[in-house]
Amino acid sequence: MPVCLLVKHAMPKVAPGVAACEWRLSEEGRRACLPLSRRLADFQPGVVVTSTEPKSVETGSLVAANLEISCESAEDLHEHRRQTVGYLSKEGFSTGIQDLFARPDQLVFGEETASLALRRFTASVQGVVARFPGESVVIVSHGTVISLLISELTDQEAYPV
Repeated sequence: MPVCLLVKHAMPKVAPGVAACEWRLSEEGRRACLPLSRRLADFQPGVVVTSTEPKSVETGSLVAANLEISCESAEDLHEHRRQTVGYLSKEGFSTGIQDLFARPDQLVFGEETASLALRRFTASVQGVVARFPGESVVIVSHGTVISLLISELTDQEAYPV
């Protein structure tokens, strides 16, 4: 039975002066793609589809190469829009995300509400799955939008996800 596997990109190299949407993978992140590929192989995916952000593209490309399957990018799989937020401490970021999840219909963190990010991401995931009927698909994306979708589908709180 085909499945859709949502995968958060591997560990990026944090660059405080660069927008997170432009970060690339760290060496540790690149190394983690091999064991990730081995775990995903059990699901026999036919394709890897990534967001257009570099850390996601790199993760997906490495995984696809290891699995010897194709990799492509799709629009609207990107992370919650928050380019104007800037670099925050771990605590500051955590507080912002908690606020985003607690008030999904209000613009409280970044340039997109949680509800809008969820709607955009869900539509894109559905579009990707529809393009590959009968195939298991690996979608490499980002933690916040994946958490929002899992929360929506399972009635779990988004933050712990």
